[in-house]
Amino acid sequence: MKKLLLAASHVAAVALTLASTPAVAQSPFEGTWKTDINKITFSTKPAELLFKDGMYDCKSCVTKTVVKTDGADQKIDGNPYTDTLAVKIIDKNTVEITSKKGGKQSGWTKRTVAADGKSMTLEFKNVSPANGEITTGSTLFKRIDTQPAGAHAASGSWVGTKALSRSDNSSTLTYKSSGDMMSMASPGGQSYNAKLDGTDSPFKGDPGTTTVAVKMNGKNGIEETFKRDGKVTGANKRAVDASGKTMKVDWENKLAGTSGNFVMVKK
Repeated sequence: MKKLLLAASHVAAVALTLASTPAVAQSPFEGTWKTDINKITFSTKPAELLFKDGMYDCKSCVTKTVVKTDGADQKIDGNPYTDTLAVKIIDKNTVEITSKKGGKQSGWTKRTVAADGKSMTLEFKNVSPANGEITTGSTLFKRIDTQPAGAHAASGSWVGTKALSRSDNSSTLTYKSSGDMMSMASPGGQSYNAKLDGTDSPFKGDPGTTTVAVKMNGKNGIEETFKRDGKVTGANKRAVDASGKTMKVDWENKLAGTSGNFVMVKK
């Protein structure tokens, strides 16, 4: 009888200990998130393009981009994603641009200007350098200047106003956490596994990014700082709301001088 009482006391003590031990809180970022395309705020810094006299000049591009508009592959330097561009004038309102890296297509865009010249639809397709995954989408732009004299309709300064479409694989990310580590993976093969102490960790699958530094920003926020060969190229501030179902992302492209934000929803 005494042994039974001791055993019962031991079980009760264990149960009390387990009940009083705090559970390890799951990171609010844990899970798969998808961008809500209706909640995207574009940069107010315009894209500045000029298609004139048989040449294309991207005046707002980070790397110098001046090529012929004859539809043939033209070499460009300094872009980690592209080493040739082929620019083709389809008609007075439409331009197509095909980019390649190492002879393989890395991207494609088609710009179609409305008849009144005040808006433009950009359709795009990107090929992931990591696994060949193809992502697609389209964006509506508005003109903020007048069309340059003698230039193609797609010329001028444009700012994005609305995301018209995005393929699921272009707008989905999965986060996982374990202790002081955070990992991220995308369908396109981009990923990292980083300590949450702000030290640099390898970033995989993106030739434009070699490392990422991740640190906590409050209990529901993180900051991601991206670098290429030691130089900061961009940053994200991610914050999950109290419901744990939505995440706001403020982004900045340090090289282009652009910034904006969007909202992601947990799937």
